[in-house]
Amino acid sequence: MRRLGLALLSCAVAVLVHLWVAHRPSSTPLDNNTHSVNHHQDVAFPFFEVLVGVLSARHHHELRRAIRDTWLGYLRDHAHFQHRVGVKFIVGNHGCAIPEEDREDSYSCSLLNFSEPAGRHAETEIVTVSDPSLLAPSDVSAIALDFKVLHPMVITRLGVFPSGTRPELQNNVTVKLLQLDQEEAVVTARFSAISTGTLVKGVWYKPVEQFILPKGFEGTLVWENLDSAGLSTLTSPSVQLNDGGGVLKISSIADGLLPHRSARGFPGLAGGFTFTVYDEDGLSALLRGRPGRMERHASMLRREDAALQEESERHGDMVFVDVVDTYRNVPTKLLQFYKWSVGNADFNLLLKTDDDCYIDVDSVLMKIDHKRLRRRNFWWGKEKTSAWGSGWPPSDRRNIRTQPGSVRRSVIWTCCRPPSTRLRSCSSSGTGGGSVVTPVAVTESVSRGCTHHSSVCSGGSDCSPLLFRDL
Repeated sequence: MRRLGLALLSCAVAVLVHLWVAHRPSSTPLDNNTHSVNHHQDVAFPFFEVLVGVLSARHHHELRRAIRDTWLGYLRDHAHFQHRVGVKFIVGNHGCAIPEEDREDSYSCSLLNFSEPAGRHAETEIVTVSDPSLLAPSDVSAIALDFKVLHPMVITRLGVFPSGTRPELQNNVTVKLLQLDQEEAVVTARFSAISTGTLVKGVWYKPVEQFILPKGFEGTLVWENLDSAGLSTLTSPSVQLNDGGGVLKISSIADGLLPHRSARGFPGLAGGFTFTVYDEDGLSALLRGRPGRMERHASMLRREDAALQEESERHGDMVFVDVVDTYRNVPTKLLQFYKWSVGNADFNLLLKTDDDCYIDVDSVLMKIDHKRLRRRNFWWGKEKTSAWGSGWPPSDRRNIRTQPGSVRRSVIWTCCRPPSTRLRSCSSSGTGGGSVVTPVAVTESVSRGCTHHSSVCSGGSDCSPLLFRDL
């Protein structure tokens, strides 16, 4: 009986301790990671229950102004909320030094490295087989080559390599040009022993219907062979691909590459194609005008830097992170803010959002209090159904790859303290949150009882500054 009594007493004490922990005030820091002193610098920071990081592009002055005039202004004027919630706009410290006309696309900061066109209507082969002994049999029945068009072009012929060192074609091969992730081929050419086409520089070619492929077109060239003999390929060290002076960006065919999820074949080269540059005059004019555009763009960046510095000094709510501010750098931008937050702020919860989102601050704080979000290492938020989907259905999943969510400071600290070996980098803005939190064993707060009244509103292009003020 004595042993049973001691066991019951121990259980009762454990239950009381658990209830005490669960009912602590939500503003009480959980552990040493949330102390209001930076131990490296001995600098005290004001404590916030929620730190809101707002991803914002450098030129989004109007969106930041709309936020300051609406929900952020409401926070600052509210006697209670101003001490519970801190807000920082996350802005890249560097603008892209390349004018938009001279970038590979509007999402990156990569220079279009063009050279002058070879000549009007000159036909270019992407590959030449100077030594047939370099051809080797492949053990796969489908080979694919991905490419992206950086200046309008026209594909004139599709080609396939000979079956061996002799200039012969022994197999039935189908060559297709497809738009990436599309089922139907743009053009197709079929080769056989009795219909080989024309041999040009070691490649058998057949003409195809000609279409203008615009800048930004992403295509896949697929060689298919159902015969047992297989396809002939060139090993990557011996391949010299011709991109037509930079009008094409051809994917890597290095040995050992595996096909991506939607690939039509194994990465490699089993033939080629010929093409002509469309609008050579426009390409030449683009190159001639580049020096002037670069000079004007540099001047614009200096004015933008000055305006951002003035805005930051006036409002004191901006964090400049050491990245070039482009769409593809959004995950890195968010990661740098997480690192900044560990060493320069004191908070319990972190909410990541965008500058085209409206936050119902009352709703967020009431739900935090109602759900008693004080456990370690959890995520709670809402998630869009797809990267570009509309609507915000409630989500109780831990995957925060698509839009705002709240995470404990202890998770951020675990991930972002040096040397940050637990982090992974992603390549789109939607996966920015997931790049930090996904590698960590994060638990979740189940929220199946949520209604469709969102605490955070995101309308994309429809969420204008005027709509912010209406909300």
